[in-house]
Amino acid sequence: MSYVRVSLMVPLQKEQELEEALKQVELVGMAVVHCRGYGSHPNFYFANWTMECAMFEIFLVQEHMEQLKQKIKSVCPPGSDSEGIAIVSDVREIQRVSDI
Repeated sequence: MSYVRVSLMVPLQKEQELEEALKQVELVGMAVVHCRGYGSHPNFYFANWTMECAMFEIFLVQEHMEQLKQKIKSVCPPGSDSEGIAIVSDVREIQRVSDI
């Protein structure tokens, strides 16, 4: 089985809506944290260009990736101010801490 990790930064105001949409995708695991950062839309009006964001750390089976993309795009449409950024990487294995 092939696993994927998706790190996703979106504006904070999209956190709840995106979290609800992602509950409809079969995920292995997900974590959400609040952070400051910039990416697709730096805030040039702040001295450090950052904005409040929600960072999603998502783990899923490769076969569910297309469904995940559709859910993300439905909440954070491409080209909008809520678009955010995503990093996708392969995962070699997933283990419980007790099995390490």
